[in-house]
Amino acid sequence: MLLCTGSEMILTWRASANNEGQRAGLLEVSTPSLPRRGSTRSVTWMGGQYYQFRVFAANVVGVGKPSEPSEAFLCEEWTMPEPGCPYDLEFREVRHNSLVVLWAVPLYEEQQGPITGYLVELSEGDQSQSWTAVNEEPIADTVFKVSGFQSGQTYRLRVCAFNKAGMGIPYLPSELIRAQTQPDTRDIEIGVDNDGFIFLAFEATEITEKSTFVWSKNYKEAIEAAIGPS
Repeated sequence: MLLCTGSEMILTWRASANNEGQRAGLLEVSTPSLPRRGSTRSVTWMGGQYYQFRVFAANVVGVGKPSEPSEAFLCEEWTMPEPGCPYDLEFREVRHNSLVVLWAVPLYEEQQGPITGYLVELSEGDQSQSWTAVNEEPIADTVFKVSGFQSGQTYRLRVCAFNKAGMGIPYLPSELIRAQTQPDTRDIEIGVDNDGFIFLAFEATEITEKSTFVWSKNYKEAIEAAIGPS
């Protein structure tokens, strides 16, 4: 759960592993502490009430099997002084010894002022419950390059936010990611042209007339770029 106002709960979940043709996610609500009414349960949002959730993936063929039920969430307005959890972790530039992780700012962050930084934690494999911080001091940005991986090893990552009250709850651990460089991986080339200007270049092997390229600084600020001949 990313946020609860007492009358609204904002949830997040991972996409289905087999999401080919998937178009939507359907949410089912259960209220375990409310009495049954025939074959249904009341789903009125009530403050102080516990709710459980299941998610179904749907595509043009139909609706898939549901997820396992969530834990029971209390519908009660959040008032804790620490921030909520960052969410929507993404991985970029995955290599045999490093990767770049990005995340979204927590939805809950107003009680004790703005977020002052983030902590990225790492765990080896899918069974370990041991988490190690990879940045010594909280960072202000929402993108971070993690280095020092063992080639071929699998890892999980999670991110916590800080404010002046302390550290908030971490986001769900990421899916397993393997530290390996894909065979056809190409990196951006940095050089200096004949006029003394620094340039960035990337060779795209699969390009069509409809292909578009978006260059950005630190995965955020879009920058103008010219597309040269292949």
